[in-house]
Amino acid sequence: MNKFLLLAISFTIPFVFPLNASAQDDDEFSRIATRIMNSYQDENTDSLKDASLGWHGGAYMGASTQGRTIPSASFTYKSNEKFLFTGDIAGNITEKTTGKSVATFYNNGTGKRANTDILTNGQNIHAKVRFDYAAWKGSILTFGILESYNNTKEKNSSAVAFLDGQGVEYCAKYENRTRSIHDLKMGYLLQYIQKFESGDKLTTRVNIKHNHLSANVDKSTWAMSASDYNASREHHKMNNFDPYGMMKFQSRSYGAFSWGLSEKYTINRIRTEHAADRFNFNTCSSLSSLNMQIAAGCFSFAASGDYEYFDHRSNDFTHSEILKYYNNWMANAKASFAITGNHSIVFNFNRSVTHPEYEELDPYENIGSDITLIYMGNSDLEPSKSWLYGGRYHYKDNHLKGSISASFEHIKDDIAPVASHHPVTNLTIKTWKNDVSFGKFMFDARGEVSSGAFNMTFGARAQRLSYGSDYKSDGKLWSYSFKVRPQVELPGKWTLATSLLYQGRENHLTYYNRGYTYLSVRAVKQMGPWAIYGFVQDILERDRVQVLHDVDNTVYTYKDLNARALILGASYKF
Repeated sequence: MNKFLLLAISFTIPFVFPLNASAQDDDEFSRIATRIMNSYQDENTDSLKDASLGWHGGAYMGASTQGRTIPSASFTYKSNEKFLFTGDIAGNITEKTTGKSVATFYNNGTGKRANTDILTNGQNIHAKVRFDYAAWKGSILTFGILESYNNTKEKNSSAVAFLDGQGVEYCAKYENRTRSIHDLKMGYLLQYIQKFESGDKLTTRVNIKHNHLSANVDKSTWAMSASDYNASREHHKMNNFDPYGMMKFQSRSYGAFSWGLSEKYTINRIRTEHAADRFNFNTCSSLSSLNMQIAAGCFSFAASGDYEYFDHRSNDFTHSEILKYYNNWMANAKASFAITGNHSIVFNFNRSVTHPEYEELDPYENIGSDITLIYMGNSDLEPSKSWLYGGRYHYKDNHLKGSISASFEHIKDDIAPVASHHPVTNLTIKTWKNDVSFGKFMFDARGEVSSGAFNMTFGARAQRLSYGSDYKSDGKLWSYSFKVRPQVELPGKWTLATSLLYQGRENHLTYYNRGYTYLSVRAVKQMGPWAIYGFVQDILERDRVQVLHDVDNTVYTYKDLNARALILGASYKF
């Protein structure tokens, strides 16, 4: 079986192979269906080496008791050593009622908004095609197109309750909201790679992306009498144009030494339109990078230095223009020591800069991912900087491979969410601020065990935050996560696999997300080109609990979601 067929069926039969995902993955089915979109950014274009010809591909379709259906297909065509054509298309059709509650507590518990009936349906379609053409020896010309469309409708009914002077809860207002979202994304890639006989390699790329998103929210509110009825409509629209060009040169090896130089120029233009306001966000950046690698015996060292010029233009809520310019230096370094054939040690250092996203800067009220949540950005946000120091021990033999690592990260001006409540609607308002500096200690262990028909991946992580004397709740500084994914190949071409993931509570100075446990069981039966599978998943605890703080009040938001699913599906490869 050649590598192109393996590439195709890795998308189309996702439950046959071990999955090495982080403990945060709570929906493997959706994650694998959208994996093809992530592959659009893959820089590995050395795909014309295989001598086999012809079509390869496959398709699968799964359906669940949640009202979810996901059809998907991928294909590869290789005519000769010069031409390769690949494509993917996937869909995700859902309609479900949670039957659970989403609640927000504010004013230190004196008020409450509870949503008891949430119906969500949506259709997502993703498509990608890519052409690789070897014009002559040592050259590859790539052209790719990515399109995706997301249409989602959400209905939400809620009640707002308060406590009177005697502490008795009473209902003050009822509210229905309906939101429809249309999100169209388009991307175009043009890339040329030239490999010289000397061993040098030159890569040039132009990538253009465009996103158009519109959302309408219809709202009706009433209290105890019909005379209090009120209806309104909000419209939000976003356009994003994001092209970039890149040129990268990687040298031949001069004995144990090689070097590289790259330049990347990016433009990002975003315009959001709210009910009565408009937010413009324009950025330009250039990133110059110089890297070097050296290897001698059991020792190797790699380092890179980056210089970034970044400017952004936006406006605050008074429509006044904001201009900001930044000159940033970033660096990476990694040293590896091979102690023996099975043991190795790696030390690494990283200095990085994270700029605020447009939604974190947009100062106008915007409906969030939950239609009872309002986003309101902060125009005064500054970039966040971090310094990471780490080490890792790695072991590998025929049946076991694994690593143990420890790191410390110092973060300055962290961009953190905070919240309050709207004085009129009492909806939760989420905004952002530059947090105090803090340290993050991280400990991680992961590995894979295989023996015959049995394979298991596992991992565990612990994290501790350090805020100094300003943060008093020492018991909330630790968080833990682990994952176990055993899989066994049974007689009769059966594959049985399970996943147990625990995502520990994520802590922060201004918020925390409660942990949850995820369990899945899946079975696959291979019958020639067909594969039949069943998949069961369950969130064993409440999906997410988030607590956000502001200066005067505490806002608690939590969601009870119906995450159980029974999925039956089939795949076919040709």
